[in-house]
Amino acid sequence: MVEAAVPAALAPLGAGHGIMFPFAGAQPVVPFQRLGRAAGLGGPSPLGLQIHPVFGAWWAYRALLLVDAELPPVPPLGDGCAGCPAPCVGACPAGAVRLAGFSVPDCHHRRLTAEPCRLSCAARIACIRGPEHRYTDRELAFHMAASMPKPPLPP
Repeated sequence: MVEAAVPAALAPLGAGHGIMFPFAGAQPVVPFQRLGRAAGLGGPSPLGLQIHPVFGAWWAYRALLLVDAELPPVPPLGDGCAGCPAPCVGACPAGAVRLAGFSVPDCHHRRLTAEPCRLSCAARIACIRGPEHRYTDRELAFHMAASMPKPPLPP
């Protein structure tokens, strides 16, 4: 979808472009969240995700567009967690979501050993920003399953 939409969107500018994706195995590895923070697209959160002020935890980087033209500046989005009482912290059954930082090992262990964390995320669902943009249970299960380790193929 991105590869089809970008040329049409940039044609009026006469801009050349390149597209990079954050998918596993993509080379070179690009630090999408760090680039997003540098571009003013939100700061870190207890969830380990960038929280959008409108879409909350229900957005993701799907591509990086490199353009050889100057684009008009836009104001930074701001911190999606500003003023939030952090219900995500108490909602996490693994205790992985913390104000001091997200614990990948605690989250990973719980996701491998206990429901409902394998295909859902109570902490993400508890985010007060953008609940109307929440993924359906089926969409959330798809993305959660895609991030799980794959079993090795038989020889």
